[in-house]
Amino acid sequence: MLSPFGGGRFCLRSCVVRALFLFCFSFVCAFAQFFQGQPPTGTRPVKTFNYTYYAVGYSDETRTPLWSAMEVRQAGEPILGCKRAGKFAPEPRAEPQIFHTDYKNSDGYSRGHLTPNAVVAYVHGCEAAKATFVTSNIVPQLQSHNGGVWEALEAAIGGRNSGSGFVPGLVQKVPDVWIYTGPVFWGGVEGVRKLGPKEVWVPSALWKTVIWRNRKGRTRTCSWVIPHREGIPKNSYMDYVVSMKEIEEQAGIRILATDEEGLSGQIDAPGFLDPE
Repeated sequence: MLSPFGGGRFCLRSCVVRALFLFCFSFVCAFAQFFQGQPPTGTRPVKTFNYTYYAVGYSDETRTPLWSAMEVRQAGEPILGCKRAGKFAPEPRAEPQIFHTDYKNSDGYSRGHLTPNAVVAYVHGCEAAKATFVTSNIVPQLQSHNGGVWEALEAAIGGRNSGSGFVPGLVQKVPDVWIYTGPVFWGGVEGVRKLGPKEVWVPSALWKTVIWRNRKGRTRTCSWVIPHREGIPKNSYMDYVVSMKEIEEQAGIRILATDEEGLSGQIDAPGFLDPE
C-alpha cells in the first residue's frame, strides 16, 4: 500500500536517483582510466569493456584484450593482505565466450593479467581486485615470463609486498599515473600460435606504457616491449625500454588521441626509476 505521505513516489525517486548515480559513476570511471579521456584506437576492431577501476579493449578475433588501461591517483597507503581470487569469470559480451577452463592443458601458459590484480588490490582493496579476474583481462602467458620479468616490471610500477615490508612503486611516488598494457602479435593470423580449441592467440611480446605527472606537474612517460619467451632475467626489464611510438607501430594501435605534448617519442627511463 502506498503511503499517504507519498512514500511510494519517494521510493521511486530515490531508486531513479540511485540508478543515475551508478550510471554516472561508471561513466566517469570509464573516462578516468584514459589519459586525455579517450580510449586507444587501432587497426583491429575492439569492444570496450569498462569495469569499475579499469577498462579493456577486447578483440573477438584474437580472443584476448588488445589493451587495458587504468588510472591511479593519489595511491596512499597500500592495502595489504588480499587473497588471490580463484577462477576467472567469463565475459558474457565476448563472442565466443572464453572460460577459465579454456586455458587448461596449455603447455606452460598461465592466465596473464593485463591490468594486474596486485596494483588494484594495493590501491582499491580486495573486492576491487577480484574484478580483475575476468577472461577479457587475460592473455596466454608463459608462467616463467608472468612470474619473472613481467612481475618485476609490474612491481616497479605498482609496488611489491615483500617479506620485509612494502616496496613502493611508481604509483606510490607520484600523484597521478596512467597504465596501459597489451599484447603484440608478430606474424599475422597464420604466424601466431593459438591455444586450445577456441584458438586463443598467444602474444609474441607484451607491451606496457606508463604516463605520469610528477610532483612538479610535468607529464612524463616510459614504455616497454618485452618478448614473450623463456629465459629472460627477472630484473632485466629496463633493457626493453622503448618509445610509445614504437609500441604503436608494433601493436597496430594508437594509445593517445593527440600528442601535443610530444609523449609518443619520449623515453624517461631515469624519471621512471627516480621520479621527481
